[in-house]
Amino acid sequence: MKVITRKYKLEKWKAIITNQMASGLTVAEYCRQEDLPISTFFYWKRTIRQELIAQMDTQVSKPAIVEVPLTVSETPLEEAPPASPATPIQQNKLTLKWASVTLEVYPDTPQKLLRETLQSLQEVFPCS
Repeated sequence: MKVITRKYKLEKWKAIITNQMASGLTVAEYCRQEDLPISTFFYWKRTIRQELIAQMDTQVSKPAIVEVPLTVSETPLEEAPPASPATPIQQNKLTLKWASVTLEVYPDTPQKLLRETLQSLQEVFPCS
């Protein structure tokens, strides 16, 4: 089917389906009143739905990396107090998700490690 013909038919059937929905009639009543085959009505309704889903899939924006200023403590590891093995450590964390990656950032994550990780991920999943 030529592109222009298909585009014309899609627009024509979008209008027909919209009119049916606005009419308050069932599909069967509307098709009988307008002398349309019910199977053709449902074929175009399904086709239009699939076309809209395909358009939505192509319009989904890619994730972006946003710079977040971090404050990092410069306390050397040997000066940090040891964690008690008997007590579970409860920490706040930042969870970043994009594409198939989940990155958990804890307050004690070294800034250099975070920066290098984000740069590597940006190379794998470029923004735009």
